[in-house]
Amino acid sequence: MASFQEDSKRPDRFSGRIPVVCIGGPSAVGKTSFTRQLAEALSAIDIQVLVICCDDYYRKNWRPHSRFGFDTMDAIDIDALRSDLERVKQRSAASLRTYDMRTRAVARKALNQSYELVLLEGAYGPQDLLEAGLINVFFYLDLPLWLRLVRRLRRDVQDRGRNPLQIIQQMLMHMIPGERAFIRPLRSASLLVITDLNQGKVSAIKVIQSLMTQ
Repeated sequence: MASFQEDSKRPDRFSGRIPVVCIGGPSAVGKTSFTRQLAEALSAIDIQVLVICCDDYYRKNWRPHSRFGFDTMDAIDIDALRSDLERVKQRSAASLRTYDMRTRAVARKALNQSYELVLLEGAYGPQDLLEAGLINVFFYLDLPLWLRLVRRLRRDVQDRGRNPLQIIQQMLMHMIPGERAFIRPLRSASLLVITDLNQGKVSAIKVIQSLMTQ
């Protein structure tokens, strides 16, 4: 992989369109935690970050796919995601969409922060955005399947109030087929494949610092 030179001197940091760095990968790999930690690390070196989650763009009243359930690109309202992302890149967005995983309710929240970089994270959504050229840099997170199954089971029980048996059934019937069809192909499009989150964060910061000087 090419080396990236760190440089804190950036010409007119707030000119031009906002760059988008996307963190993708399969379910329960740690995308949300990694993105939050990366945003905190970038803030510490004076890079203002806006975090957008593709999960906030699940379709309202979506009827699960017969094969993939919610683990499919079609479950994402890609028009809404692209519209918000375009406005964010142009600094004209007044609000962003939200989605409640427990109630499946869709709403909007005001966008009232300064930012010069977008960190976009999600499993479904990057597929279309990469093809449309709306992502500047793509990172792919990966962990062993057994570990991800344990993490997703714990997360969905604790944070989303779901039944353990239903979660296991959903993972076997929908999650794994969805990953094979839609997520694994993204691995080849990534600049970094991250299997160690701590080392990956260091490498990601170097890439982003280089991106911000362009």
